[in-house]
Amino acid sequence: MVYRLHMDLREESSTADDTQAESSAPVSQAQRSTKVIPNKIPGAVYLPMRREQATMAVVLVFCCIGMGFYFWHRNIVEDGLIDIDRSPPVEVQYLVDINHAPWPAIANLPGIGPKLAREIVCFREQHGLFREIDDVKKVHGIGDAKLAAIREYVAPIAPAVAADVESQARN
Repeated sequence: MVYRLHMDLREESSTADDTQAESSAPVSQAQRSTKVIPNKIPGAVYLPMRREQATMAVVLVFCCIGMGFYFWHRNIVEDGLIDIDRSPPVEVQYLVDINHAPWPAIANLPGIGPKLAREIVCFREQHGLFREIDDVKKVHGIGDAKLAAIREYVAPIAPAVAADVESQARN
């Protein structure tokens, strides 16, 4: 339901002259049954009058002009807006130390899942640290293709680790 209330119907007058004028004027039965109670109609939607619409339009135009001036001033007069999208990408190299990493870190390598990562850790615990990256091929489930896929993500094995592994193998 939509009711259009006129400006004079929205304001209640409390003067004695108005109430006397209303009581002395002849009122038909139809006018008595269609009495409008201002701002008290349940479910009524308020529609602004022409003057209120024009006021809102003027305020909206001034807001748009102000926003346009602000952005013009920020772009032309000052240094400009902040450029977040044009920042250079940061390259991060993800390397895993295959000799000391836990299985969840190894599972993040491409082609290596949780099961194969646990196999690598078990092999490392049983046979000792890997001397070189190619020793990972000794783990069941890793072949040349998987080794080639993970080679760039595996941290180089330090020469000291390789020397420790050789000394442990001699004892």
